[in-house]
Amino acid sequence: MHVEPLPDGGRRVISRDKKAVWIEIGTSHMPEYAPFTKAAAMFGAEGGPSFSSTGRDSMADEGVAYAHAHLRAELERFAKLSAEGAAAHEIAAAARDVRQARIARSAAFKAARSRGRRGR
Repeated sequence: MHVEPLPDGGRRVISRDKKAVWIEIGTSHMPEYAPFTKAAAMFGAEGGPSFSSTGRDSMADEGVAYAHAHLRAELERFAKLSAEGAAAHEIAAAARDVRQARIARSAAFKAARSRGRRGR
């Protein structure tokens, strides 16, 4: 990870390591650590990380960002239901929705990665 200055005087924290995205959003075998999101929140920035790996296909990047935002929303809903002591069937349904959102996010990443590799 490193900081790059922006033309407008701002700064951007980036990483070119392909594992950075896994650390940020987690995998099926590893939890979400979100160092970029936490750093942004600490400095008052809104929004989450940009997932552009190729810089060539903004539609693919938007698909990944949408899928990730959906997953975060489902995780928050699941945590809220669990904390409130919701009925077992509601928690089970929320857990199923989280699994489906993880699958959709993985599919979006795979699609974006394969689009980026075609241009090489």
